[in-house]
Amino acid sequence: MKAGLLFLAFCFPILDLIAQEVDGDFWLLRTNHKMSDALFKVVDEKKIASDAFDDRVSQLVKQRKLTELARFKCKLGFKTKNMEKPAGGIRIREINETIPMGIFLEAEATAMENGHAVHLRYSLDFREELNKRRYYSKNIMSATTITDRGWSVLHHWKNSSESTILLVRMQSSIKPTALETPEHDRAVHTDVELREVSPFDLAKFSKSTPATRAKALTWLRGRSRLLSGTTVTTHSGEKSVHQDQLQCLHNKNGWDTAYLGFLIECEPLIWPNKDKVDFKINAEWQDPKVFKEAPDYKFTLAETIPANQSLLLEPSTSPKKSKSALFLILTPRVQEGSTKIPSPPDVSTLPSGKSSVTYAISPSFMRILGKKSPTKSYLSCQELLTLHGMSFPEETFANYIAADGTVILHHNQDGHRTFRKILKDNKLLP
Repeated sequence: MKAGLLFLAFCFPILDLIAQEVDGDFWLLRTNHKMSDALFKVVDEKKIASDAFDDRVSQLVKQRKLTELARFKCKLGFKTKNMEKPAGGIRIREINETIPMGIFLEAEATAMENGHAVHLRYSLDFREELNKRRYYSKNIMSATTITDRGWSVLHHWKNSSESTILLVRMQSSIKPTALETPEHDRAVHTDVELREVSPFDLAKFSKSTPATRAKALTWLRGRSRLLSGTTVTTHSGEKSVHQDQLQCLHNKNGWDTAYLGFLIECEPLIWPNKDKVDFKINAEWQDPKVFKEAPDYKFTLAETIPANQSLLLEPSTSPKKSKSALFLILTPRVQEGSTKIPSPPDVSTLPSGKSSVTYAISPSFMRILGKKSPTKSYLSCQELLTLHGMSFPEETFANYIAADGTVILHHNQDGHRTFRKILKDNKLLP
């Protein structure tokens, strides 16, 4: 898991971070679907104060309406913190090893200098013994920004009978300043539902028009059965992984891993005006009742989709003969905020000399322009624009601000005109 956290650390955006310890509180709970949905809504909509929430959840645990799987309170910083709640182990005589069971959490956190946010990287490994020859393993790796000092949902996943929810509360000793910068609310909450329905109903849904699509999707939800679902919280531009596995003793040579339930990798990128998300997802599914070494269903998506709207995704790979149809419902939820970038003024209205303009651009800006690079080495925004025909006389420049998805261009009218043409030709305008 350390390799995964190291990867996330390199990918994480470099912002105004300081080496300030953060108080972390992680709470892993299990309950039924109805209770978990209510719990999720209370936390997501900030309907109750943090201390009152603690008391209410503790009461529900005592009443056995919730099961507390684990709670970790700790000081977090740049150095990875290891936390665990062991639950015995499975002794395998054939290979002379003991596989530890329990809940294992690794986390790092860094506070922003102005005190408005905490950047968190974490990895959770949750192993539950089924019998002496097999166990379930749930793995989550993600990175996100925690902006609220109360409780936040890190992860929420469901199977056909129960739900598990991972909550977090972060607090640094830094007193927040009055100014809040755009990157603080760049988190994407991705709801993913895997559902099973009859091929007839899915074919009927496919006849819906864009105007009736939302209503048709609600109808299809009612006609389908939830196989698995998850909500993953990820910072824009970060990769998140959630995997369910079935581990079992297959032969005398040791353990084998079967595909069970979900394997999800998603990487969302928020557009500057927060109305769209560049979304990449890979998902796999295998019926838990059948032990196989490869999944039956695969889902792949890499395109720009509207924020806060649901999208139906059919599998790219599926069994040739099946009595039912499987599909994913994806909903990338982005918190609305005041980070909207105004449209740039008409070039003709700019001063005749040099002027600075902030442009909202697609999150794919660097990747798309980088296709012209003759080498695989990193090139700056200005270097990439030069490859696309722009020139930069003395006292002109272009800076790409990844945190809020903008480019600041200081140039003359011809430079601004050329830049806008590059954006238009490469479909990089929001």
